[in-house]
Amino acid sequence: GLAACIGTKSQLEAYRTLFVAEISEDVGVTGSLYSAIIEAAGRVASLQPDFADKAHEFALSLYRTLRDSEIVPPPEAYSGLMAITAAMGESTKAFAFFHEAKLLHTAQKLPPELYTNLLRSYVVGGFSQDALDTFEVLLEAQAPLNRQAFHIILQSAVSLRDCYDILNLMV
Repeated sequence: GLAACIGTKSQLEAYRTLFVAEISEDVGVTGSLYSAIIEAAGRVASLQPDFADKAHEFALSLYRTLRDSEIVPPPEAYSGLMAITAAMGESTKAFAFFHEAKLLHTAQKLPPELYTNLLRSYVVGGFSQDALDTFEVLLEAQAPLNRQAFHIILQSAVSLRDCYDILNLMV
C-alpha cells in the first residue's frame, strides 16, 4: 500500500498526520498495516538520521498499539524498529528488538533486513568488532544475509588487513 512508498521525512509526517486523523479509526489495528508503517519509518530514519527520534516515537507508538491489541508484530516491524535504533546509534535497543523477534518468530522467517539492521546498529554505535563477530556467527548459521549486510561489514573495516579478513569470510 501507500506506506511502502514512503521514503522521506515529509512523506512520513504527512502519512502520520493522515493516519492519526483518519486511517487508524477507520481501518483498525492490523499487523500488516502497522508493520508497513514501522518499516517506512525505519527507511526514513536510515536515510535521514536527523529524523530518527521522531520516527522512533511514531514507530514505538504503533508497536505498543500492536502489543496492547495482542497482535504479534511481524518480523518486518522489528526490522523497521531496528533500522530506527541503528540510525540513533542505539545498538542495545536494536539487539533487544532482535532478541524479541527471534523469540516470537522462527529464524527461518526472519527477513535479511533484520540481520542487516542488527549489524548496522553495532557499526553506527561504534561497536565494529561486535558487528564482525556477529557477522561471523550469522555466516556460520547460514542466516539469510543481503548485500547490504556485507557492505556494512566492509565499511566497518579500519585497516586493509581487516578488509582482507572480511573478504576471506565471504568466500
